[in-house]
Amino acid sequence: MHVISKRAWRRAVAADPSLEGPISEWYKVARNAAWQSLIDARKVYPHADFVDPYTVFNIKGSSYRLIVRIEYRWQMIFVKFTNARRVQQGSMEKMSGAAVNYGKLLSRTKPEVVRNDGQNRLYIRQLEELTSQKRVTAAEEKLIALLTVLVEEYEEKHYPVPDAAPLDVIRHLMDAHNLRQKDLADVFGTESIVSDVLNGRRDLAKEHIRRLSARFHVSPSVFF
Repeated sequence: MHVISKRAWRRAVAADPSLEGPISEWYKVARNAAWQSLIDARKVYPHADFVDPYTVFNIKGSSYRLIVRIEYRWQMIFVKFTNARRVQQGSMEKMSGAAVNYGKLLSRTKPEVVRNDGQNRLYIRQLEELTSQKRVTAAEEKLIALLTVLVEEYEEKHYPVPDAAPLDVIRHLMDAHNLRQKDLADVFGTESIVSDVLNGRRDLAKEHIRRLSARFHVSPSVFF
């Protein structure tokens, strides 16, 4: 999936550097996902909540909430913000109201290479408005594709997300499903192998990756 508007969580990481790991782990999972609905997202993150029009993920042992907007049709995730408190309905309603006030599309302005944050935010607003429509024209589909490329290119350069290590992703998914090491014995064969892998004494085998992928409903690529 396309995950954009990373500026929001870079600010969160600047305030709390310990978020770097959990966010990069979530990003690696989401970036390699192909969710078609909230049902698919909950196969990976059972405690994901939907507060229209946002989806809320628990990260870092449920002490933080990562709030995003997902447009499944376009395979696009818009990161809104990260906070350290349980989301209150009032705050979500406030966000919804702000979303309604997004500026109109500058459809007559030819998109160009993104050169600054202001231009990037403008393109993201255009993308959110376009992808939230029930129907789009062929021309708008092309504009969505182009804006996505331009935004991702800019954000990958200015807001890079560290690549999460495979073992960190496993622990991240275990935390999301409230699992302990012994709960993965069926994946690795024995509890001792689970311990050896998670402590770096044994490499992940191809069969382990296949089983982990099936167990957590994620792409095998997140374990590389």
